[in-house]
Amino acid sequence: MAPVVKLPVDGLAYRGFATILYDVLDSLGVPTEKIEYVCRGEPRPDGIKGHIVVHLKVPTSEFVPVLRAFETLENRCYQDLLFHCDEEFLKVERKEEEMVGKLKEERMGYDRMKTFYETHEKSLREEIANLKDKVGEAELRHDYLESKRLTLREFHEKEKHHGIKKLALEAHCNTMEKLAVEAAVTTTYNMHHLVHYIKCTEYLQDKVNRISQAWIDTDRKRV
Repeated sequence: MAPVVKLPVDGLAYRGFATILYDVLDSLGVPTEKIEYVCRGEPRPDGIKGHIVVHLKVPTSEFVPVLRAFETLENRCYQDLLFHCDEEFLKVERKEEEMVGKLKEERMGYDRMKTFYETHEKSLREEIANLKDKVGEAELRHDYLESKRLTLREFHEKEKHHGIKKLALEAHCNTMEKLAVEAAVTTTYNMHHLVHYIKCTEYLQDKVNRISQAWIDTDRKRV
């Protein structure tokens, strides 16, 4: 624990109860010495971190006899209270420092999580773009195969009177139809895959937004 020091400060910047008490005692005719303002706390590089202590010296025991018996007790109580206040102040200050440290750690964790989700989202978007390109290529190939199949079927109709050629063309036509079916299946699969990734991206985006909003609400509550 850092040592506690006292440093005199300018009293013109601190008004309030002490000044009012001083005026009341003066109006009652009770002699008072000059009000002293002292900053009591821990020395730090940016100055003393502490609180202002007001010393208003009133010789009570000489001018108010009924309070003479309590002067020593009051002084001790005051010192005990001052010490207790210093301890409580230091506890509160340490608690604040711990809370600030925890808040910084949580903020860093949130930033890391946000970076992770943003990176993952970017990767998903790139994969979706690639899938869209593949779907486009599959559709073009499907159209090409479909036109080829129609061409072959027309040719088959024209040449069906030729026995061997007819069988060969039918076999070739069947092969092209199988390729067209496979292309259609591939296109359907890619479309389902694309829809799945789009839903995943929307879910992750919603999750990032909810986490961001939760952190913002938490920061507002702590402030």
